[in-house]
Amino acid sequence: MRWMTVAMVFAAASGYVVMVLAAAVLGTDGADRWLVFWSSFFAVAAVANGMLQETTRAVGAAQQQDQDQHQQQDGEPAALIAPAEQARPLRTGSVIGLALGILAALTALWWAPSVAPEHPWWAGILMAVGVASIFVQQTVAGLLSGTERWNRYATLLGMDAAFRLLVAAVLSLDYLTVQMIPQTGYQVGFMVATVCGAVSWILVIAASRDRHSFVHAEVDVTGRQFWRNSLAAMAATAATALMVTGFPALVDLSLALSPTSTAVPIAALLYCVMLTRAPLLVPLTAFQSAVVMFFLRRREQPLGALRAPVAGLVVLGIVGAGLAWAVGPWLFGLFLAEDFILSGPVLAVLTAASVGTALLMLTGSAVLAHQRHRSYTLGWWAAAIAYILLLLLPLDLVTRSALALAVGPLAGVAWHVATLARLRANYASD
Repeated sequence: MRWMTVAMVFAAASGYVVMVLAAAVLGTDGADRWLVFWSSFFAVAAVANGMLQETTRAVGAAQQQDQDQHQQQDGEPAALIAPAEQARPLRTGSVIGLALGILAALTALWWAPSVAPEHPWWAGILMAVGVASIFVQQTVAGLLSGTERWNRYATLLGMDAAFRLLVAAVLSLDYLTVQMIPQTGYQVGFMVATVCGAVSWILVIAASRDRHSFVHAEVDVTGRQFWRNSLAAMAATAATALMVTGFPALVDLSLALSPTSTAVPIAALLYCVMLTRAPLLVPLTAFQSAVVMFFLRRREQPLGALRAPVAGLVVLGIVGAGLAWAVGPWLFGLFLAEDFILSGPVLAVLTAASVGTALLMLTGSAVLAHQRHRSYTLGWWAAAIAYILLLLLPLDLVTRSALALAVGPLAGVAWHVATLARLRANYASD
């Protein structure tokens, strides 16, 4: 598990390094378009986490049942499900990925010209290939984690991030030295950097001598059940994807539906939102399992268990906003060009606004600890709908973005808290 932690830290850090390199090479004129492509792809990758979660659960449960049977009887354990009815996670992930990849290609005529005006065909092709491959990759990750091949899983995560970082570094080195690549070619290059890590599963499987044992691992559900569970898991992660990774894409969509003025470069706003949210959201995302366990141990206090974490997040938000006001412009100036730096007060507002999404992640974990998956999903979708509606308000871009970030998630928080309040009443009656 130690290597898993190292891989997760490396993956998170390398993502922000790639963003900084893209800002330096593409400038504000190109970085905002590329960031829409980046966020759209990783929003899809976040949806594909539903495949990872269900594959991990199904394989892990089958492994546990297999171990239990070994302990209770001699000889070979009976198959959990008849071979003809067994789900095949890799086949399911491949079919879903291929279908969504084709959908991305077919709709490219609509979205690609706004994302990459000079190279719409490249944008469409790369997104289609990346989407198809990321679903297979997340399924392979689920197979590895379900069979507890943690070092292999860490290798997959690290390789994915390393490929992305390597391509971005080569592009940046060329830009700073010989400039053999045409200026518009850097846009394509950073789109390649965005999706290239999604093919890491090919190398991991090819290098695994025991590939058959995890690629064809048993699961505890039939094929039909696996499809149903996977689609339900992806429906839940879709709202999370929109809120956490899809902000640049949503801003781009809101500008198309409700044009407005902006006093700052769009790329600067997008970068500052992503960076000011990172100190709260990255740790919460990385350690969500630990947060769920925290609430699981305090199930008799559905609302009481929230008090200390909520207070801690609010305090961190206030302190972070103060620091963003005081030293934010100077700190961002260390690794971003002047065009990407917003004023201290704006950075403070964006930092404070990030508390809304952090609270939603916290209350969502509390609801999950009580196995209220439907309430968890509905809370995230309520927040996502409010988020989108606020982005369409007839206000300047910075104001409506800050409102969406701060207020939108509170709709989901309210839903989750109402669910926990009903649970408290149940515990009180018992």
